[in-house]
Amino acid sequence: MNREDATEWVFAYGSNLHIPDLRGWLRHYGYSDQGIIQVIPARLGDYELVWNYYSPVRKGGAANVRPAKGSHVLGALLEITPDTLPGIDKKEGHPTRYCRGENRVCVNTIGDKKSYSAWVYEVKPAYQTPEPTAPTQTYLDIMLDGIQQIGLEASWSKEVKRGVPK
Repeated sequence: MNREDATEWVFAYGSNLHIPDLRGWLRHYGYSDQGIIQVIPARLGDYELVWNYYSPVRKGGAANVRPAKGSHVLGALLEITPDTLPGIDKKEGHPTRYCRGENRVCVNTIGDKKSYSAWVYEVKPAYQTPEPTAPTQTYLDIMLDGIQQIGLEASWSKEVKRGVPK
């Protein structure tokens, strides 16, 4: 079995972009934080970033994505060990709140534009808010700091800020 067969790929776009925060969460809940092998800046095509979820844990809005032809979301591809996936599932509330579905989605790296088949978590319709839901400043700061840590272009931070509901 080669390394690619032994790992999973997850597209991160919200608070999971902040790798120290994600590692801390995994440790706190008894999962190994060593299962995050690499983090690669990435682009999810034909999706848009939306704020249609209220997180009871974060006490405010949390990022979500939904299909949108011609749009894109910048984030990171996380290469993880298979035993780390259940930890991320738990953090995301899979399969109840956020769900990664049955099928992976094609995600492209930004630098070399390689394509990967990755899990993408989306909020289930029953948990989507009818109106946009603003995140707390703490959540937004975690997300924006993660964007910077990953090395995504500064224009993405501006676009995220512009899209935050008031």
